[in-house]
Amino acid sequence: MCLAPCFAGCTAEEYAHETTRVVNFLSSAGDSLSEELQTEREAASVALDFERAASLHRRLEKVAEVLRGLPEVARRIEELDAVILQRAVAAESVQVFVVRGGRVADFFALRFSQTSKPGSVEEALRERLGDANTEVKPASINNAEPLSDHLALLARWFYSKPRVGEIFFRDADWPYRRLIRACGRVLAGKTTGETGEAGVEKKD
Repeated sequence: MCLAPCFAGCTAEEYAHETTRVVNFLSSAGDSLSEELQTEREAASVALDFERAASLHRRLEKVAEVLRGLPEVARRIEELDAVILQRAVAAESVQVFVVRGGRVADFFALRFSQTSKPGSVEEALRERLGDANTEVKPASINNAEPLSDHLALLARWFYSKPRVGEIFFRDADWPYRRLIRACGRVLAGKTTGETGEAGVEKKD
């Protein structure tokens, strides 16, 4: 709920505290709030305050419900690294957009043929993206443009219905095998869905 800071509905300290809680919630994928509520629930149970424990349990269930619908794109901007795959105009080609820290680079193309091998495609992707030990920065990112413009473009595509293409986020490393499988779906025209959930492959 809004604390109405614009109308002095809370103090600056209270607003800063709640802002920090929201940041921690998103950064920890909800663990910070879940652990806080679990601790309070256990303390209430020990104190035999079962009514409060039941109330806290219901809040935990609501948190779990929110987390089930939390999109992967909701993360710290400095950790917002992703790859977007879309069908290119050229035959048997996939255009690849690299997102680094929320900024979208100009696309590069992966060209396929009947003789293309998964190993060669992965090698091309690794050359462009790097890995956990080798960071490659796309030279085609326009850092002069406001970050907000890049984020708006990314959000508009991510939440579009239908959404054309697939997106993969980097955690410890890039999911190269999943990217290669997704290229096959993109070329086959199987990545256009009717809802905003289309185009995100389930993790193995």
